[in-house]
Amino acid sequence: MEHETAIFQDSRENQFEYHTCGPEDGYPVLYMHGAIPMPFSKNLIQIAQTHHLRLIAVLRPGYGNSSRLHYKNIFEYALTLGEFIANLRRERFDVLGLSAGSPYCYALAAAYPERVNGVNICSGIPLANNPAIFRMNAPRERFFFSLSKYLPPSFLGKYGIKMIEAAERKKRWKDTADGGSMDEIFQKYVYPNWYGLGCSTRLQYKYWGFAAESITRKTYIYHSKADEAIPFEIARKSAGLLKNSMFFPYENEEHASERIIKDALVHIAGRVSQH
Repeated sequence: MEHETAIFQDSRENQFEYHTCGPEDGYPVLYMHGAIPMPFSKNLIQIAQTHHLRLIAVLRPGYGNSSRLHYKNIFEYALTLGEFIANLRRERFDVLGLSAGSPYCYALAAAYPERVNGVNICSGIPLANNPAIFRMNAPRERFFFSLSKYLPPSFLGKYGIKMIEAAERKKRWKDTADGGSMDEIFQKYVYPNWYGLGCSTRLQYKYWGFAAESITRKTYIYHSKADEAIPFEIARKSAGLLKNSMFFPYENEEHASERIIKDALVHIAGRVSQH
């Protein structure tokens, strides 16, 4: 089967919906989705098969059938994945974060440094907790980021959904490369998930529960100069604050483009083959 969906329930009866693709014995890559938990495309499934990677996408609390967990910061959520990670029965793995999923990858590296080999950030949220990074944002963004820490997930989620839809419609509401309808994708993955989106948005600008600058795991950051959501210079500055990072710049890729994700996966496979 090319793509599988399952539910994991931990000892506290919390549910975690997750999606997998690639060979079962492939090198594991724990994938943290962006604001929209888009399904794996045919191209990504093919890359996973070709390069012997096992992609595992966990839907965060409030998305899909994942429980609406209440956690005070992103690091605390990473700790709730302990039983799920143990159930994978893999000693080591990489994490890959797309856009809003990136802070969760940093949190996993902080929570499980003995198990995370590499941290891969694609069009990712920068180190928002760092004062120097925060000041690089425009005044309007700084005001919203500060305010979002105190707003309820319900408001942030519904407001965020409208913003995402407006941005996609501005791109002429184009369907996916696989022919998937954007209307169908939004109905399945976006509109029902206001809590998941709201919770994620609220916490990404609060204190994450750890200092990302202290992470020692190798970090690979992929970002485009044409990224319309996260300014390139803020991403590059964030990379420079990390202890052990490599920065891969792109010229004309849009935010969260599939090419960036594909490159990250190919690079992961290349590194694995060298060991």
